[in-house]
Amino acid sequence: MPFGILRKGFTIHTPTLKFRIPKGTKVVFDPANPIITFPQFENVKLIRAGSDWFAVLWGSPFLMLFDHSRPPYPLCFYKP
Repeated sequence: MPFGILRKGFTIHTPTLKFRIPKGTKVVFDPANPIITFPQFENVKLIRAGSDWFAVLWGSPFLMLFDHSRPPYPLCFYKP
């Protein structure tokens, strides 16, 4: 599976949790099933369902939304 290193970290925000993925984290992408995983964070996945992306934290999915107040619009905020 293709992998890379995050050049910029991001934060996942949920109603009860803020979870930071720092820059330099290894990222693994499975193109057969559009899933992005982070080996350092086993309980965090980004999953594509149709045209939507979800952050899955400890088994709970959260629809991904962009934070348009912070150009260049990093993938950084997730809310249900």
